[in-house]
Amino acid sequence: MIQTFKFNKAEISFENDKIIISDDAKQQLRRTQFTSAIWVFYGTLSILRYMNTGDQFLLWSGLIIGLGHLVIFIMILFRSTQNEIPINEIKSIKVKKGSIIQVSTYD
Repeated sequence: MIQTFKFNKAEISFENDKIIISDDAKQQLRRTQFTSAIWVFYGTLSILRYMNTGDQFLLWSGLIIGLGHLVIFIMILFRSTQNEIPINEIKSIKVKKGSIIQVSTYD
């Protein structure tokens, strides 16, 4: 028996042995990776411009922007966007009215 729950921009289907999540998580992940990579590149360019001009603002703004978005980029690399999750791997599901908050697995 398949049960399907629809949310604002997502849909969850509970089947006998797995849960299927349909949303735009992969597209959102790629967008965030792309924008973070652009900001890291901008921070690197600011630091290189500092080496030519000696302007302290370029150094510190480049470091803050570049390192901040590098941390975000690295965190995104460890994020999972699985669409299919076996039932035996699920520890808990937290749902807030209208949207999914968190699905915890035993990994």
